Amino acid sequence: MSVSRRTFLKAAGASSAVLSLGFTLPSCTRDSGHATTADSGFRPNIWLEIATSGLVTIWVAEAEMGQGVYTSLPMLVAEELDTPLSTVRVLHAPTDPAYGTQSTGGSTSIRNSWKPLREAGAAARAMLVDAAAKHWGVKPAACHTDGGRVLHDASGRKLGYGDLTTLAAKEPVPAVVTLKSPNEFKILGRPFRRLDSPEKVDGSAKFCTDIVLPGLVYASVAHPPVFGSPVGNFKADDAKRVKGVREVFAIESGVAVVADNSWSAMRGARAVRFTGTGGGSLKTSHSIRDDLRSAVKREGVVTLESGNVASASSAAARTIEAEYHLPFQAHATMEPMGCTAVVKDGRCEVWASTQSPTEAKNVATRYVSGTAARLWRQASEKLLGQDTGNVVVHTTLLGGGFGRRLKQDYVAEVVQISAKVGKPVRLLWSREEDMQHDFYRSVSFHSLRAGLDATGMPVFWHHRSAGPSISKSASQ
Repeated sequence: MSVSRRTFLKAAGASSAVLSLGFTLPSCTRDSGHATTADSGFRPNIWLEIATSGLVTIWVAEAEMGQGVYTSLPMLVAEELDTPLSTVRVLHAPTDPAYGTQSTGGSTSIRNSWKPLREAGAAARAMLVDAAAKHWGVKPAACHTDGGRVLHDASGRKLGYGDLTTLAAKEPVPAVVTLKSPNEFKILGRPFRRLDSPEKVDGSAKFCTDIVLPGLVYASVAHPPVFGSPVGNFKADDAKRVKGVREVFAIESGVAVVADNSWSAMRGARAVRFTGTGGGSLKTSHSIRDDLRSAVKREGVVTLESGNVASASSAAARTIEAEYHLPFQAHATMEPMGCTAVVKDGRCEVWASTQSPTEAKNVATRYVSGTAARLWRQASEKLLGQDTGNVVVHTTLLGGGFGRRLKQDYVAEVVQISAKVGKPVRLLWSREEDMQHDFYRSVSFHSLRAGLDATGMPVFWHHRSAGPSISKSASQ
């Protein structure tokens, strides 16, 4: 006999239940392996939530900066859960230690999420099937899933995932799950419209500069024109005369101008004049290129070698030589650096377009609570597996990242400014400041030789390069 949805909901007592599930990470399930129930409904874990309406909420811990993770990562979950993408909504994961260190870069989002997110979907699907099978008094093997429903093969009975949330919550989280083989995929490998496109078209998408708070003021920062120089002395008379400017004061990295609107703040920042700012002996782009051209001729570290170039060169019918110079290059993200924050009563809330929410939180904590407090918080979170801090970071959409937003200098600035003025602050760098004070792609010089045989096929390749140490600069 078929059971109506209304009858089933009454029997299950699932009028407000939610099934939520995560996988593989410690502290996701803090009991014996069953899902747990929170005040707002059933929330056993961190990646996946199913409401009685059938809506599937998926939390993404990777920053969305145009590369499409707000669509591709939910596809991993939806594939194994066997639910249409039309039933999915996406939220960004909070900076909770349960999600581990959140940092997006190196084209690793799919690579790192491929197994755990698929396992999360598969585990949830298994729990839903087990719940339906028990309700019908049949074996799980006699059931299958399709389109967000569990179906009984013999009788044709079916229940939507939303109808099963309460019963599925009572099922143990499976320790081992079976993932689909590629020939079973219904979603992966097929084209789908991006889930975040509609909100970007209608303007409802939230970037950090879309955040509006009561009493919000605006800020921009003038940085010393010479790299590595302290803020030192500066003249702010002209900046203070700009209409709308409220305050001008020094912070660690430059001079902050606080105003009633972003245009006044940026105009004020342009009017700041630094005096006595020095940087020692400065190098030009030409002198750097010449230094690297000389360095590439000296003996260096051999990173890859195969065969014998010297012997192969004697057999070459033709040798081609070329030199290439790659200059420092700014990331030039479409959205300049910016951030919104409010610091009040020892607490801090940040809305940041950041590739590293975890580091943004660490940086903000350092300015709100000091280094000792930050270290204590990190140790406590590692021990307890839950957030113990007084700093909250909300990750918004990013208008481009390319690695630039792995650095959190703009987060440090907005927290300092908000703490100083005692108000919510929206910081926005000008395009000029963004280009001039980037963490640039490294400069390098390359000397190449290649040999071709009589048919034009290569017989050897010799590549020498010189540039700053990427590993050393990345650790600074």
